[in-house]
Amino acid sequence: MTMLVRTDLCGLGGQSVDDTFSLSGAKGPGDLYVAGAGDKFCLLHREKGTAYGESCETEQTIRWEGNLKGELGLSFQLTAAATEKWGINFPGQLVVSHKDGTSLTIYLPGVRSYDPTGRTGDAHASERIGPSCAKFQTTVTVCELAAVLKGASQAQLTEIQAGFDPAMRRYHGRVGLFQWMHRQIEDAAFNKKEVTPYPDYVKEMSKLGTIDLSAENHEHTRLYLESYEKGQPVPPPHYFRKVQVKDKLEDVIKSEDMDKFKSMLG
Repeated sequence: MTMLVRTDLCGLGGQSVDDTFSLSGAKGPGDLYVAGAGDKFCLLHREKGTAYGESCETEQTIRWEGNLKGELGLSFQLTAAATEKWGINFPGQLVVSHKDGTSLTIYLPGVRSYDPTGRTGDAHASERIGPSCAKFQTTVTVCELAAVLKGASQAQLTEIQAGFDPAMRRYHGRVGLFQWMHRQIEDAAFNKKEVTPYPDYVKEMSKLGTIDLSAENHEHTRLYLESYEKGQPVPPPHYFRKVQVKDKLEDVIKSEDMDKFKSMLG
């Protein structure tokens, strides 16, 4: 069997689970090609963009293949509807259902989602997730879910994640988001438990020294975690100011909502 997994989208708006894991997907640069025959699983993805420290567009290819042990008996249900969790806006959710009836939700970020591990002033990985980063993370997540659906082991899933890591660091820089999305899949599919909240994962990163909360470009992260600890998580003004710069919100939201938004700028 051959699957072309559609990744030509910014986030998941309007994308049904049938389209996402369809047998006839989108064509062109940036598509993720996944093929399976028997227990053989192969993927090929081309990531294009202007990398950190570079001035022109380049391309990097990600390949992985392996023998999968067979289907795990999981089923997925994708809902492309906005929801808020831990004060963060997620445009999609994916429910992972196990044979014993256990159902667990994976939260899918997209364009304009707040990223608490983003860095203020970063060319690619600011507080606001943009189209390029949203598309890349969707690619990685869909790829890993497709592999799990066909029976990938947790070790194989880690190998696939590692294959995408260099391109993520070169073109996008969203290390925390990239790792947390992988953790969500591990939690829901393999560990059969509720996914780790993103703010809790950020605190884990701080303890491990993989994020410096004292840095100036993570002031927004500190403020967000403080609001989370108080039980009222909300993105800080840094995020809303970035959204104001990148998006012409006056053209897409009601005037009363715009007034509320402006009050959050600080």
